[in-house]
Amino acid sequence: LPDKTSHKLYGNWTGVIPTLIDPLLTYLARTFGQPLEKSHPIISACITSSCAQKRTTIVCLFFDRKCI
Repeated sequence: LPDKTSHKLYGNWTGVIPTLIDPLLTYLARTFGQPLEKSHPIISACITSSCAQKRTTIVCLFFDRKCI
């Protein structure tokens, strides 16, 4: 049986998912049949070199190419 944490998580997702539908449909319409832009290996919002450093590994799925 689902516990309180599971119900809270489900509630969070039922709030978030509807907000993703229109942006996803817009993205799909704009990019359908187009190759994805090659992403830079380092993504940073830091404008200066004095930002605290943090490293996170992200696995991305690109459906238009194979990349490991």
